[in-house]
Formats: sequence, structure tokens, C-alpha cells
Amino acid sequence: MADLPLWQPLRLSLDMEAKIDETFDQLIHAPWGRAVENWRPAVDVYETVDAYLIVADLPGVPPDQVEVRVERQRLTIRGVRHTVTRAEYGRSLQIERSHGEFSRSIDLEHSVDEARLETWSEHGTFRARVPKRPSVHSSERQG
Repeated sequence: MADLPLWQPLRLSLDMEAKIDETFDQLIHAPWGRAVENWRPAVDVYETVDAYLIVADLPGVPPDQVEVRVERQRLTIRGVRHTVTRAEYGRSLQIERSHGEFSRSIDLEHSVDEARLETWSEHGTFRARVPKRPSVHSSERQG
């Protein structure tokens, strides 16, 4: 009988796992351990009778690096999270935290008063409160 290679299912499984890990690392990380730029932070939108509240996860982003605009019932949050340079911590072994520029736009159902826009940030959570125009919620109360 011809010499057949010994079947080693565990070795095949480990080889396949290593290939899958390598593929995901290539998708997630650019060369030299840099995280992929242009990330999308998680954003929640809430509506009350008189305003919208937008809550975004922006850890590591100083409030002065966040721009909020309202144009034609579309609220846009834009900013940048800078990456830590290798010299700050030492040699990079693994980089998973996303960095770079981000932009999120939310279409609002009602007209808002952008002049009264309020923003604040606490513990990595950014919030924006955008009041609705008075005519919107006063007509809802009458009906």
C-alpha cells in the first residue's frame, strides 16, 4: 500500500484558525498595526415633545474635536480621534481601537432651532440636545 500522509484533523483545524485570524487582521488593520481610519461611532437618537437628544460614544475624543451642524432637518456630528503614536507607549503589539475622522448624519422628522443647540460630553459620551421649533410641539399639544 502506498504511503499516505497521516491525517491530522487537529492540525488542519489549527491551520484554518490561523488563516482566519490572519484574514480578519488584514481586514481590520492596515500595515504596521495602524487601525483602519474613518470609523463610525455608535449613535442613539431620542425624541421628546420639544427636542431631540443625540447620544454618541466618543471615548478619547475631546469635545473641542467634535463639530455639530444642523442643515435642513439633518444633524451631522463630525470629528476626529487621533491615534496614539508608538513612541508614547512603546512598540505596538496589537492595535484594535479605531481612529481617524468620523461623520454621522441623522435626519430629523421635525424642524429644529439650531441656534439653541446644546452639546456636552462626559466620560466618553457626547450629547447634543436640539430643540424643535415652537410651532411643531405647540400644534401637537392642541391636537
